[in-house]
Amino acid sequence: MCILHRGTTLQADTPTAVRARPASPLVARLVGVKNIFEATVAGHDAARGLTHIRWQGATLEAAHAPQFAVGARVAWSIPASHILMHRRDRPSRGERENPVAGEIVRCVRMGEMTAVSLRVVAGERTDLVFTLPTHVAARNGVAPGETARVSLLADGIHLMSI
Repeated sequence: MCILHRGTTLQADTPTAVRARPASPLVARLVGVKNIFEATVAGHDAARGLTHIRWQGATLEAAHAPQFAVGARVAWSIPASHILMHRRDRPSRGERENPVAGEIVRCVRMGEMTAVSLRVVAGERTDLVFTLPTHVAARNGVAPGETARVSLLADGIHLMSI
């Protein structure tokens, strides 16, 4: 896949690679990535293969990206496939990985799948967009106005220059 914009090649790679690791926020938007945000690099842990970023008051772990200096402003994206909803009725080990809470602001049932928007900070563009099997959404009481918790899997968080 080759992403062209106004006569310039922005990125060329497999469709899977372009969507998972866009070269820039513009490429991410052009290929339909919904979850694009800005953060600050808080530190690197090379031994664990992680980079820490600060976003909306939380410190998130991302795949190691040593090319970004501590203190640098970066864009980051995460595919919907790397956002996991926590069960309300029982905790799991996965809840320790980048847990984020928010309010469900949109919930659209589309047959077997349900599209969800979780607003992390009221009044700001912090909506995490993902889908769930409809039976999982029903079991967890997913509805507008409800609170929910998700985990953002570190290996899916991709950092980009702003």
